Parts: sequence; structure tokens; C-alpha cells
Amino acid sequence: MERWLDLGQRKQLLPFGQQFGRWSDGTEMISLALCGGDGGEGIAELDAVLRRARMKPELPGAESGGDRQGCQPLRDWLSAAYTEEEGCRTDLSQLLLTGGSAEAMDIILRWCLNIGGTVLLETPASPEMLEAVRQQGGQAILIPCDKEGMLIEALAREIERERPSLIYVAPRYSNPSGRVWSEQRQEELLRLAARHALLVVEDDCAGAIPFRSKAAGGRTAEEQAGAAAEPQTLYRLRQKEARYSSGAEVVGIGSFQATAFPSLPVAWIRGSGRSIEALTHIRTAMRKRLKAPDMEKAAYEQRLYALLSAPAFSWPEHAARLAAEYAARRAAMLEQLREQPAWHGASFEEPQGGLFLWLRLPPGLCSEALLRAALPKGAAFMPGARCYAAGAGAPPDGDAIRLTYAAHSAARLRRGLARIAEAIAEFTARGLG
Repeated sequence: MERWLDLGQRKQLLPFGQQFGRWSDGTEMISLALCGGDGGEGIAELDAVLRRARMKPELPGAESGGDRQGCQPLRDWLSAAYTEEEGCRTDLSQLLLTGGSAEAMDIILRWCLNIGGTVLLETPASPEMLEAVRQQGGQAILIPCDKEGMLIEALAREIERERPSLIYVAPRYSNPSGRVWSEQRQEELLRLAARHALLVVEDDCAGAIPFRSKAAGGRTAEEQAGAAAEPQTLYRLRQKEARYSSGAEVVGIGSFQATAFPSLPVAWIRGSGRSIEALTHIRTAMRKRLKAPDMEKAAYEQRLYALLSAPAFSWPEHAARLAAEYAARRAAMLEQLREQPAWHGASFEEPQGGLFLWLRLPPGLCSEALLRAALPKGAAFMPGARCYAAGAGAPPDGDAIRLTYAAHSAARLRRGLARIAEAIAEFTARGLG
């Protein structure tokens, strides 16, 4: 066990989180460290859709990757969905399909991040994004945040000091904090980015179930009103407000992979026609150099489109069921954290949605040490120290952890949290002894 843990900790952050999942398959390890949901696997009405998503579609041209920007029918579907969701058109020329969100971010970083360049991120930061910046030779600098988003004064100071290549944010359900930015804070960010002609990358992959207005049919009037009050995307806000239309460039990343269809590694980048053209060239060059299986990636795109457009499939109904399932899992985790004695003294803000819960452990506990104690019991989580930039000294939340509540059923979540609680109780007992 110790040898495996040491190996895992030497690996890159993203494979480290995935390693927990592979370990759990063989030994009933329950990993709350993963970076996405399971799409409702195990739930009868959701499981049938997931099984269809894994099937190869019988479509003309399914083996063809001829469109430079990805499957045109799927981009048509996304264009229509964004138009309905946001009230303004996203043209086909503004969409580029990629083989998952990791590839999307890799393409963007290759486009705008020179060796030694700087990326500004929220505090705490996505460990997956921190690793992506490191792999590209960049420097990550974290900006202090409150409940509404990045602190604009702190962001302005770092822009003046660092002259960053880009700002990376997730205004709807940040990873790992679950934070939802206020619209005022989003506007302040856009205003500052426009003043300095900066690129803003908006990651919406771990946000609400995509295209909520398309799922509005199954909700009450009160629920629809609540959904309408949710903050809009930065991308849409920039389009809507003429004063932000020059200077700042906003590029968005979206995907169903982290929320609805984990077996379909498809994501999309949304940006201006000029940006998408440049990113398309980079994607093409990357795949040629790495000899990436274009036909396999094209098949995933075709498979996703075949599912979304199937007469027997209703995206609104599926999205509503999935949102309800994730809400139930979130409630189960919160109930366990509040009721189990071992978790007393822990602090957290209840997430409004998304995939994650950011929790500060009871006093006296170190997240890395607790992970070592929890692994032999069959549970894992993401230590908070890994959500901070390397070389920045001891992180202020080294006693915090990221828990992914969307990756397991409510019953498995309870078992996983009980195992971590057992490790906490042992720590407490040793301290009292």
C-alpha cells in the first residue's frame, strides 16, 4: 500500500486522480478524488442512456473526421442549444470540437502560453489545471477570492506585476470550491481584462447540467424562475455588453463529459472566428505530430450527436433526472458530514451545484497524512495542498480536501465518508492518548 501511494504521489496530478479510480475497480476503493461525475451510473432510467452512449452509431460518415472543426451536425446541435440558452447566436465558425476538456485546455495553452508565461487562477485552484500549466512550462499564480469570485484589486495588482498570458476562471461552480461568481464580479473581471487586452478562459465543464433552458420543460415555474436567476456565462456577458466587445477576448470550454456522458470524451471550445481558426490549426498540428487517432475522436463526436438527436431520447428529461440525482448525492454527502461525530469541527460552504465540495478538516488534521490513513481503509480524496501552485510556500488550506460527490451513488458516498471518518477518529484518539 505504501509503495503504491508513493508511486501515485510521484505521478502527475491528473493521472494521480485517475489512479484512484482504477484502484477502486479492483479493491472496492471509493475515490472521492475524481474530477467528474459518473452520469448517474447505476440509476435505471439514466443507465439505459449511458449504455446507448457507449454504442457505435450506424450513421453515414461516422468514420470520417473530414470537418476541420469537428462533426458539423453536433456543432449545429450545440449552436441551437446555445441560442436557446443565451438568447444570442453562437455560429458554427465559433465552435471547435476536441477530444475532451483536457485536450481543449492543452490546445488553448499551446496557443497563448509561451515558456515561462503566467496564468492567473482562482484560489483554491483546479489541480488538473495547475498540472496542465506546469506541463506547458508556465507559471501559475493564484488570486485571492471571496464568495463572489476573484478579488478584483488583487487581480489588478497581479496583472500589473506579471503581465499574464491569460486568466483562467470557472464562474459557475468553480473547481474545487463550488463557488458561483456574482454577475457584478464577472463584469468587473471583463472590464479589467478589456483594459489590459487580456485573454480570459472560462471553464464551464463542471458547472450546471449544460443548457438548462432546454431542460426547463420538466420543472415547475418556481424552479424555472430560480434557474433564470443563475449567473450567465462570461462569454454571453461579453457578447451582450457592447463596452466589453473590444479589448478582452473570452474563450469558453464546455463539455458533457464531466456531467452527463463520461464515456464520451468530447468537449468544445467557443470563441471568436479568429480565435477558433487559430486553435483549429493548433489542434490539427498536434494530432498530426502525436499521431492521434482522428477517426476514433470523430466517432465519439458522431456517437454523442447520434444520442442527442435520437427520436427516442429527450435531452430535457435526461438533464432533469441527472440534475436531481446529483442533487440527491450532494444532500447525502452533506447529511453525512453533519451527522457523523468524526466530522464535527470540519467547516464547508454548501455548494449550490457542480461536482465538488471543498471542506476544511477538523483542527489538527493534515490532509496528506489523512489520505495515507484513509487509503488502507478503502477511501481516497484530493488533498487541499494539491489545489495550490507549487513553490508558493505552505498553502493556507493544507488542512482542506476536495470531495467529488458526483462520481458515486449516495450509498457509496456514505461508505466512503464513513471510511474517512474512521481514519479521522483514529487520529483524534491518538491525539487524546
